[in-house]
Amino acid sequence: MAKDDEKTLRQLSLLSFLLDARRPVATREVMESVEGYATMTPQAFKKRFFDDREDLREAGINIERLADPRLGTGEAFYLSREDYRLPDLSLSAEEYSALVWALIVLQDRFPYEKPLRLALAALGEAQGLTPAAEAPSFTRRITVGEGIDDSEDVRARLARLENAWHSRKTVRFTYHGVGAGEPGERVVDPYGLFLVEGHWYVVGHDHDRAALRMFRVDRIRSKVHHCTKKPHDFPPPTAYDPEQFTARPPWLIGEAVGEADILVDPQLDWWVSRTYRRHIAGSRQVEDGTHYTLPYADPDPLLAWVVTWRRHVRLAGPADLVERLRNGLCAAIALHMERVP
Repeated sequence: MAKDDEKTLRQLSLLSFLLDARRPVATREVMESVEGYATMTPQAFKKRFFDDREDLREAGINIERLADPRLGTGEAFYLSREDYRLPDLSLSAEEYSALVWALIVLQDRFPYEKPLRLALAALGEAQGLTPAAEAPSFTRRITVGEGIDDSEDVRARLARLENAWHSRKTVRFTYHGVGAGEPGERVVDPYGLFLVEGHWYVVGHDHDRAALRMFRVDRIRSKVHHCTKKPHDFPPPTAYDPEQFTARPPWLIGEAVGEADILVDPQLDWWVSRTYRRHIAGSRQVEDGTHYTLPYADPDPLLAWVVTWRRHVRLAGPADLVERLRNGLCAAIALHMERVP
């Protein structure tokens, strides 16, 4: 079994044992009862047990260490069910069915399809929910864009990056950035993975630039390698806020270079305000809808988004961006006019 799988199994077994015990348990009980510890020497067990508790503590699961009155100076360990359990997640039958239908639509096109399926099965069993016998007819008319990254290479890189993220391992890979002439090697401390408009990105500390950067996974041109053999290469990030990358629009991949004034009509206003609320610089209500101030790093994805929504979204400024959009539309019309019917 791979070392990472061994560690996962051992930590899950530790959690299961402590939760089932419902009382503080002595160190020797842990060593004798938890999968993976019994075959270790006392020195190896002491180190692994400490490392496992630290990993779980960083994940938000705190195993309490207590004085064991049965052993005098000995120690005992306890995990409270109240501290361990997440808040109840209550889904309506309609919400649950919608998630199941989304899984059907994304079948064989989503790298995390298996854990999503397992999560839905567990939720359904816990709440006594079952999806409708058949997906509604409209799901057959939904197409998944070809731009979604789901090749074997992308899946392999995602698995490697996810492992490095959880283990806090520095990685290196060859990367071909936008506008770069030749691919170059990058050294990164991975902090998280995000899906933006069908493309997977890894966010992390770029050692060469000494700054937080996003890297599109399908632009990685090599295998993802660990830089060292140490258990951890970097401490948990303190100045990193994952919420800043949730639902991040494609026009904000990088440092903002300008702001656009976008008018959104009432039919779409609710969706824009909910989806991009973390990335809106300002807003004001007008008779025709809402004016949003949207920062952008690359204007072209923003203009493409404006065009996609047709009459629901309109670019109101600045003038140079309006001119860029007008020129792009004229060029597109000219190309279509030249096509043979």
